[in-house]
Amino acid sequence: YEKHRRFDLAQQSYEAILSIEEDNFPAQVGRMAMLIATNSTEAQTNFEYLKQQCIAENHWYILGEHCLKVGDLDKAEICFAELLKLSPKHYEAQLYQSFIQQQRENVLASERILQNLSQQHPQRPEAYIQLGNLYLSAHGFKQSEHYFQHIIEDSLSPEDWYPFYALALSLIGQGRFTEAENYLLQAQKLQPEEDKIQNSLDLIEQHK
Repeated sequence: YEKHRRFDLAQQSYEAILSIEEDNFPAQVGRMAMLIATNSTEAQTNFEYLKQQCIAENHWYILGEHCLKVGDLDKAEICFAELLKLSPKHYEAQLYQSFIQQQRENVLASERILQNLSQQHPQRPEAYIQLGNLYLSAHGFKQSEHYFQHIIEDSLSPEDWYPFYALALSLIGQGRFTEAENYLLQAQKLQPEEDKIQNSLDLIEQHK
């Protein structure tokens, strides 16, 4: 229901779960997220209540993710900040913090978080991917090329089609169509049904 933005039906589902198991925390959080999504006046009160129920890292994480899912950056930021008080090196929470800063167009703050994460966890691809995306969205094609190339060359995520696709976009942005085509074909082998890959291949064909 949430995927199709049927928030009313999603809320009814959470209410049904809570009628059977009123202390089900994920269901409580899901219901609160639907209240936010529908601009309900109960959302803030519900959020304050759930904050009091957060006694472990995963509670803050679940609450933050749901707030982010429905676009409430302020509430999500509060949750991830609280999580990081409990676990200062929590990788995913820092990734989300970077994403929130990027959504607010605080590019330097987002970049700083990601640079630190990539240095602390050089074998994890997520921070490199977000750094590449950060530069790609700003048309910093040479910089984004560096990060996606690093992911591929160091085999940080060998089964993931996206780094090959994103590297191709970085190369297209620099007019390097032949190189880009090779990476798109590699991406397509990993994800044959992805329309974005074929669309980019069609774009390159037009430049031949």
